[in-house]
Amino acid sequence: MEAEGEQARGVSERLIRRLIANLAHPPISDRRFWNAQVMVVGVFIIHLVFDFAQDHSALSIPGFVWILLLFVPVTYGGTIFGSVGSLGTALLGIVILLPSELLLSHTPLELWGAWSIFATVLVTSVLLGYRFEQEHSLSRELLKAEKDRVVDYFEGHPLSWQHLFEELPYGIALIDPKGLIRYVNERLEILSGYRNSALIDQSVEVLVPPAARAAHVGLREHFMAASMIRQHGSNLNLTLLRHDSVELPVDIGLAPFPFDGEVWTVAMIRDDTPRALAEKARSAAEQYALDVETMAGQELARSERRFRLAFENNTAGMAIADVDGRLLDANRTYCEMLGYSKDELLKFHIVDITHPEDRSLSKEMNRRLVSEEVDRAKYSKRYIHKDGHVVY
Repeated sequence: MEAEGEQARGVSERLIRRLIANLAHPPISDRRFWNAQVMVVGVFIIHLVFDFAQDHSALSIPGFVWILLLFVPVTYGGTIFGSVGSLGTALLGIVILLPSELLLSHTPLELWGAWSIFATVLVTSVLLGYRFEQEHSLSRELLKAEKDRVVDYFEGHPLSWQHLFEELPYGIALIDPKGLIRYVNERLEILSGYRNSALIDQSVEVLVPPAARAAHVGLREHFMAASMIRQHGSNLNLTLLRHDSVELPVDIGLAPFPFDGEVWTVAMIRDDTPRALAEKARSAAEQYALDVETMAGQELARSERRFRLAFENNTAGMAIADVDGRLLDANRTYCEMLGYSKDELLKFHIVDITHPEDRSLSKEMNRRLVSEEVDRAKYSKRYIHKDGHVVY
């Protein structure tokens, strides 16, 4: 029992010392600290307004009752900062509100009520602060205990870069400054088809397709000299030569790796087959669309030539007009029938060369075609020749 009492007194002493230190150095850099102060100012303003209103008989509720709102910022400060938050906020509230109680006219009963609330707020802030301080202290102790447990575990189970490399979802190769492979993880062995450490001490170019090996040596030496980093997703269309001579699309990230006083290179290799297949399918689709467009253009050109031959060489007079009836084209037979050249005809509206008695019929047929009441129309009408005679 005595030991427990000593322990409790020790905890209380530590809390008191921490409280005094924190009151001397409030957390002014924390926005939440100022939120509590703004609440206190709000309580002061509310109290002052209603105190004046009660003093002028505008309200029957005593002004000191509004001091009870001080419990809101006190509780807010305590939940966040513990004792320093609740007690500090309570003291600030009392310092701000006390002058109004002393300087304004109040009855003894009102002063007694205000002082009672001040005392209650002060005691409550201490109790709340102590309670929240205990919870915060317990949380800190639990966090420290968990951290110590993790540290103790890893001291007994030390991690190494090999452990990390084996857990990564990529194939990993560690390459020394001479370009020799010094380490590969199991994922890379699966990707490359080389098992049982068969890649160790081999040149990294063994994984490069023959056509690119000579160029790769120069690129590798330049990269190692510059100690550059190459991110994944560089879209370099790289391939890895497997043990079975199959070329596998890959995406390779590179980074310098300080080791044993030298700068080695760690290569992170992932299978890029899905992207390569998608790119191939996209290219094939684009080529197919281009072929279809070319074929369609060629067919359209042939169709246009056939139409033009049939139009120009037709023994029947033929003309093309827009929706408003203005002539756009006419064949030779049509021009000869009316005695005009093509250039002369294209200056006319279809009605201009129609016999006056047939113009209303021509307009009505044109209207029905444009409004899609009919998709074709056949009717007889008369034209006026260039020399004035009627053409049937």
